[in-house]
Amino acid sequence: MDGNDTCPHCGSKNKTASIDPADDLELLRSLNSILKKERVSE
Repeated sequence: MDGNDTCPHCGSKNKTASIDPADDLELLRSLNSILKKERVSE
């Protein structure tokens, strides 16, 4: 489940309330690294 999926519990795309802030930061970092890798591979 990625950040674009609708949260089944709250019905919104903002799942920050149900995610630990540290986990949220890790998620953002991993997404950023994936985006950087995709840019490099183009």
